[in-house]
Amino acid sequence: MQKSDWYKLLAIGVVAAFVIEGIAIGMLSGGNQAQQQQQGQQGTTGESLLGSATMNLTMLKYEPYLIVKGGGGEAEKVKQSLIDRGIATYAVPSGDSIIVNLNSSKYAVLAGAEFEAANATVIAQITYSMPAKVLVQGGPGVSAEVEGATFKVQGRPIYEEGSVLPAQMSVQVENGIIIGMGNLNILPESVSGVAVEAEVISEPAGEYSVEVPWEARAAAKQIATEAGATYRQKSFVIVPLNATTQQLDAIKLYSYVTGSQPGIVSVQNDFVNVSRAEGDFVLARMPPVFPPSVAVFANDSGGERAKALSEKLQGAGIAATVVSRTTAKVKLPETIEYSGKTYYTGGKVLDVEVTGTVAAGGTVKLLLDFTTAGSSISQITGVKQAAN
Repeated sequence: MQKSDWYKLLAIGVVAAFVIEGIAIGMLSGGNQAQQQQQGQQGTTGESLLGSATMNLTMLKYEPYLIVKGGGGEAEKVKQSLIDRGIATYAVPSGDSIIVNLNSSKYAVLAGAEFEAANATVIAQITYSMPAKVLVQGGPGVSAEVEGATFKVQGRPIYEEGSVLPAQMSVQVENGIIIGMGNLNILPESVSGVAVEAEVISEPAGEYSVEVPWEARAAAKQIATEAGATYRQKSFVIVPLNATTQQLDAIKLYSYVTGSQPGIVSVQNDFVNVSRAEGDFVLARMPPVFPPSVAVFANDSGGERAKALSEKLQGAGIAATVVSRTTAKVKLPETIEYSGKTYYTGGKVLDVEVTGTVAAGGTVKLLLDFTTAGSSISQITGVKQAAN
């Protein structure tokens, strides 16, 4: 081994030790220590509490290296490709991981996305900055406005440097200054109506399905499964994508609600009281949509099995409708450009209802709705073919 390689290993060893120490501490370091000591001597507010804060964080920068674990041979190919393209300079092993040194911190998101596409886990060291003033909420009627801080934390490299991100976290305040933070949660953002050109990878085919009203979804399940159908029971309510965190938290107070995320509120499988739910959601200022559940059969090109199931459900007093669609499998491009941002799709494959002239090997224009975690698409909440 050359002497330069020993220096590289030594430097990486120091970095790895710092990373492990950061994990062991369990709380994020808040602000500049000298600045905190000065503020503590001034005793600006005298506040002392442990609470939560919601704010917009600025993602300042990455350290120019990534810790990559897993991925096997595919991750090895990514590593070599990054080095060959001048994005990474070298990589060294560290336990069951490799530490990849980047030519610049600006490549962290790109390199991280390529490693994650190879099923590797990627960790980066991130520096965030709070706003100048932060409101920390303690118990009922207890709060304090304190000076913001800059801090470092480990996380996935999915946010571009300079991004402003809505976030929630626990904050510990002593003598009016932040001395610790934890439970950092970057809130997902919703994007809708994004035009995308996707590759068609299968010939369009007719598909028949049976749709069951939302309130009948539980009663229809056994009949559908006994008939050999794949039954997609939709025990959720669709709400506006721009619903606030406060609105989603408020609706979770009802006993039949089991969870929420942007655009969707999950409910108990046996809860079917539409009128009650409609009243509760309207009260929370979230107009609800109750999606039908769907039963489909494999190899039912003529729709005979779907028609038979529909008749059986109707005989049991359950309203059911046979729906005919033409669908095709499409593959999204690896990245999507929208409103000055780049989003990484991972090349997802989707089943999409199509009309008109669509053929395998060609392309189709789509409109996507999705939620994001930084620059990565975490969930596609809607997809449809764009009008020509």
